[in-house]
Amino acid sequence: MLLDGATSLDKFCEQHDICRATAYREIASGRLTANKIGRKTIITKAAAKAWLESLPKFGTDRGNVAA
Repeated sequence: MLLDGATSLDKFCEQHDICRATAYREIASGRLTANKIGRKTIITKAAAKAWLESLPKFGTDRGNVAA
């Protein structure tokens, strides 16, 4: 662990089963907040939680709500 409550981008991707390209797209879109320590990109625990909570709920995409 880099900082208390922070993880590297690679570990974040591994933990959430996404590729680095997806993570960088999420960062570019503003849905995921990342910080830099030198050349290393880190994700705080708070940023990871906020990102997860911002994802669409299963069955609610395109306005279709699962019954």
